[in-house]
Amino acid sequence: RNCALAPRTAAAVQAVPGVATAAFYVLEPGARILPHCGVPQDPMLRAHLGLICPPECYLRVGQEQRAWTEGSWIVFDDRPEHEAWNG
Repeated sequence: RNCALAPRTAAAVQAVPGVATAAFYVLEPGARILPHCGVPQDPMLRAHLGLICPPECYLRVGQEQRAWTEGSWIVFDDRPEHEAWNG
């Protein structure tokens, strides 16, 4: 059902070998994804693409913090502690 809502995005994701999951996340103002870690025995790269990015949206991986910018990717190893927030 979700693929039918975004057919071009679904087709692009399905064309990338090795993709395990794909999702859209919406962080409303004040929302936060709490700090968490990936599974140490299961290395995985995460790739986040900013679509609509207010100026106070951030991702922190380990000690590094980056702001999301529209149309830009942030790719990171999900094993270190990471979190995200909007303002």
